[in-house]
Amino acid sequence: LDATEKAPANPRAWLNAGNAALARGQLERARGLLVQAHRLSPCYAYVQMNLSALATREGNRAEALRWADEAVRCNPGLALARAHRARTLEGVGREDEALAEYRETTRIDAAHTGAWIAQGRLLEARGDWSAAAEAYDHALAADPGNVDAAMRGGLVRQYRIGDSAGAVERFRRVLALDPQHYGGRYQIAVALLAAGR
Repeated sequence: LDATEKAPANPRAWLNAGNAALARGQLERARGLLVQAHRLSPCYAYVQMNLSALATREGNRAEALRWADEAVRCNPGLALARAHRARTLEGVGREDEALAEYRETTRIDAAHTGAWIAQGRLLEARGDWSAAAEAYDHALAADPGNVDAAMRGGLVRQYRIGDSAGAVERFRRVLALDPQHYGGRYQIAVALLAAGR
């Protein structure tokens, strides 16, 4: 807020103050600050993403999607805006469009782990097991320390594809990252048994 007083024409100051208010749950205050940032810079994708997040918190999914759409229109090459729009599309039950948007996110930024994992989830929901496993592998390549990606990839291989050896490899990665991971410990035993080991 001090920054908004010292630089009242700076949209980033208003954005940061609005983001802080949103993080504290001060929704009305956040709206006022973010709307001022939008007035100062009508095509600043981070402002639209925060307004979208605010609308989501308020339960207004249509408005959340409208702001997410605007964020992508303002900056179509910003992976973060694409990922935000994809999550918002998921929230309104438009999974096919969400999957396409997550794919666009990883086309722009191949290291966007969250978008790869989201693709895996959506592909699993479709029953496209091989593509889901591949998405989890991309997530793991982007973030070799991601236990969730390794675990999900192992589960798909073990229970959906029938690739016990591939599952063992991924569960070993889980345990290398977190030796006390109960799910990883149990699942590697299942996969080893299925592999005849």
